[in-house]
Amino acid sequence: MSVAPYDHYRVGSDAPVPAGVYRVVGLPDGSVTLLLVADENGHRRATGWIETVDRDVVDTFEPAENPDSGFDPRNLVEGIVLQFKLLYWKVR
Repeated sequence: MSVAPYDHYRVGSDAPVPAGVYRVVGLPDGSVTLLLVADENGHRRATGWIETVDRDVVDTFEPAENPDSGFDPRNLVEGIVLQFKLLYWKVR
């Protein structure tokens, strides 16, 4: 299987790393560096947890969707602005 930076993999409890969804962040010689980006249920987490495994171990992992897909920072900003507007009109 071809492994590239930014690929995502779901890892079960039987893997040599903690369960969750990982993003490929590096490809040192013969190995793959992974960043844990979501829990076992695919809920996004900012863990900072890094694992490095042999490249052939990644072949046993299940490809996964990016847990960030669907997240749009503009929606967050718009929600904050709306809350400030509502607060302004309540106080006024």
